Amino acid sequence: MSRPLPNKRRQPDDSAIQAKDFVRRSLGLAGQRALEWIDHLEDAAQIYVRLAKDPEVLQQFRKILREAPALIPSFEQFPELTRELLLGELNPIRSSAIDLGLEPSCDLHVTARTFASWKCKLAAAWILGGQIDLGRCLTDLTDSLVRHCMARLYCSFEVLAVGSYGRQEMAWTSDVDVLLLAPPGLS
Repeated sequence: MSRPLPNKRRQPDDSAIQAKDFVRRSLGLAGQRALEWIDHLEDAAQIYVRLAKDPEVLQQFRKILREAPALIPSFEQFPELTRELLLGELNPIRSSAIDLGLEPSCDLHVTARTFASWKCKLAAAWILGGQIDLGRCLTDLTDSLVRHCMARLYCSFEVLAVGSYGRQEMAWTSDVDVLLLAPPGLS
């Protein structure tokens, strides 16, 4: 005789249900997509309770939903960033000296996810009123990515940043324009 497998996700108690209802009312129409997003997290009940108890965190969440709906799919890809945001633990970015901190042999998928996660965190910090120069921070993040990619190549190039990247005026949707200069004699 087999018995049912235990449910990994804890069933919410009455306080979590009340908290979710409060958050739903507080967020209005924009909240429906957000509730679906939160419901997929393992610790959804804890997050609803925190949002209901902490008006500042709820206000930050509302601000992201209202001013940067394009960030939501990025947050959905990174549950750890979602938790930091929704639990009020998103650390402020204090320096524009950003380093991906990856080894040159790092898998490209890991590199891309790390870059996207940092980009999402920078944009959220900027939207939430962090005293950062977003263009400069995105440029520094891209510098780190370019340095990482150059370390993977078997020959050396000089890299010139052009466009918004070269001007250190990158935006959330900016592409990365670079000019690679090969050493003399390289064909």
